[in-house]
Amino acid sequence: MRSYPITALTLVLAIFLFDVAVGQEINLWFLYLAPVCVATARRGLGTGIATVAVCTTLLFVTRMMVGNPFSAEWIFAVNRIGCGLGLALAALLMGLLRAQYFADLEPLASDTAMTHD
Repeated sequence: MRSYPITALTLVLAIFLFDVAVGQEINLWFLYLAPVCVATARRGLGTGIATVAVCTTLLFVTRMMVGNPFSAEWIFAVNRIGCGLGLALAALLMGLLRAQYFADLEPLASDTAMTHD
């Protein structure tokens, strides 16, 4: 379980390299949803938001490397910030699902503890 951050980082970097290889023709920001959701589900909202920050930064770097497909820099910035907010929303929703999952497990754990006493 300790190797999870390395695995998540490897997935993020693989998506980044694929996004750079594809170029500016296709916007692949949605691929970053996978590591964001997995990080949030496995480690919590804090890790999910940290993953969002890394992914959003790489989205900016990708477009700087392959070129800006937009007519103005501010449109580029708004687009990337919008992608980052979408990733943050996904992390928030996954965090809420995770909290509900653990809240649903709590009564089961207390029931099991009572039956073993």
